[in-house]
Amino acid sequence: MGSSVQRRPLLAILLASLFTGCGYVGDPLPPALYIPLPVADLSAMQEGGTLAVRFTLPARTTEDLPMEGSPEVDLRAAAWEKNRQWDEAAWEREAVSLRTLPPEGSAVRALVDATPFAAKRILVRVRVAGKLGRFSAWSEPVALEVLRRPEEIRGLTVASAPDGVQVSWTLPAQRTPGMLTEVFRKPAGEKANAPFARLAGVPEDHWIDRGARFGESYLYQVRERLQREDCNYTGAFLGPLSITPVDTFPPAVPADVAVVAGATGAELSWTRNLESDFREYRVYRSAAGGEFQPVGEPTPTPTFSDTSAPREVALRYRVTSVDEAGNESAPSSVVEVTLP
Repeated sequence: MGSSVQRRPLLAILLASLFTGCGYVGDPLPPALYIPLPVADLSAMQEGGTLAVRFTLPARTTEDLPMEGSPEVDLRAAAWEKNRQWDEAAWEREAVSLRTLPPEGSAVRALVDATPFAAKRILVRVRVAGKLGRFSAWSEPVALEVLRRPEEIRGLTVASAPDGVQVSWTLPAQRTPGMLTEVFRKPAGEKANAPFARLAGVPEDHWIDRGARFGESYLYQVRERLQREDCNYTGAFLGPLSITPVDTFPPAVPADVAVVAGATGAELSWTRNLESDFREYRVYRSAAGGEFQPVGEPTPTPTFSDTSAPREVALRYRVTSVDEAGNESAPSSVVEVTLP
C-alpha cells in the first residue's frame, strides 16, 4: 500500500513533463523547391542594328524565400505573326536562345544582332532557374516588330536663331512612316556622364529650341525614334554638338509710322514692338533734303515729340528699334511734314 502511494507523485511528474516539455512535434515539412517567381518587367526594343532586351532577376521564390546564388537565365525569341494562334509548345520549339550579359546587380540585359529577325515580328520570353535548377514559369511574352535597319539622319548643325537655337539635320531620301527625330540637350558645363534631357520629337528636318538663353553654352544630340504597336525603335545618336548662342538679331522694323504738325513741333507715332528683349526706339530727322541725323533721346514708347523741329522747312523722319543686346533694326519707311 505504501509503495503504491509513493509511485503516484512520480507518475504525475512524468505526465506533467510530457505536456509541458519542448512542445508537440508536427508532420515534417517538405523540402523547399526554390522555384523563382516569374520575371515581371521584361522589355525589348531595337537600337539601330541591335536588339536590346532588359529585365530584373526575381528577388523571391514561389515559397516567398529569398533567391540565392547566381540564377541561370533562359532568354529566347521566336518569329510569331500577329494573327497566329498561340501555341506554347510550338513557341518553345521554334525559339532561339539570346545570350545575356553578366548581371549588374539584379539588372540583366542582352544585346543581340537584329539582322536574323529583320522584317519579322518576334515574341521574347524569359525564365530563371533557382539554386536547385528548377525553372520559374515563363514571363509574359513581349512582342517586337523588328525593322530592316533604316537609313539614318545625318548632317547635324546648330546655329543661333532670333528666338533661341535652331537644330537642323538632313533626312534620308526614304523615311520610314511615323519616324520622328528626337532632340536632346544638356548644359555644356555638366559632367560627361550627366544625362541629356529630351526636348522634342519632330517629323521635320529642324527644330528651334526656344528655351535656350543667349550667352549660355549647350550640347545637342539627335536620334531617330519610331514607337507604335509592337514597334520600339531608336537609331544611333548624332552629335553631340556644342553652341553658345549669340544675339545678333535686331528687332522688327517699326511699322505704321505717322507724323503730324503739332502746336509745339512734329508729333510722331507708330505701332509698338512686341519682342521680349526690346529696349528702345531711335528717331532720325532730315531737314531740307539733308542727311538723316538722330534727334532727341531714345524712347521706350511708340511716340515722339520733336519740339526742336525747324518751321517752314520740309522735314523727313524715320524710326528704328533696338533690343537689349544693342541690335538696331533697319529704318522704318520715311514720313514727311512741314511745320507752319
